[in-house]
Amino acid sequence: METLLKKTGIEAVLFDLGGVIIQFQPGDYFHHMLGMTEADPAPARWDSCQWVKEYESGRCDRQTFAENMVEDFGLDVRPQEFINLFRRWPNGMFDGAAGLARELSEFVIVGYLSNTNECHWWEQT
Repeated sequence: METLLKKTGIEAVLFDLGGVIIQFQPGDYFHHMLGMTEADPAPARWDSCQWVKEYESGRCDRQTFAENMVEDFGLDVRPQEFINLFRRWPNGMFDGAAGLARELSEFVIVGYLSNTNECHWWEQT
């Protein structure tokens, strides 16, 4: 690995956390959390949701996020139940992710960038 990194001139590696270092529950969990079927466009709806953006950028707190998600998605759960589902969405680190990052850090600067939120951050650290 060291030889390859030296040949390429790579000095730093930046990882995203969600979906790269931290894995999520299987796809059906995401749909279940949002009260949708797998045929529904859940990822597109999530990506365009104002409240996801507000929460991931720290512009609203957990309770405000949950209340608005329940309302906007028409969920049949209370906000606290949504928070509990949301907290369990990350499913730990991918096998080998920590070892890869450790190994890389012997040769280059390793960093992590993420739009993860405070709820998931504290659950994963």
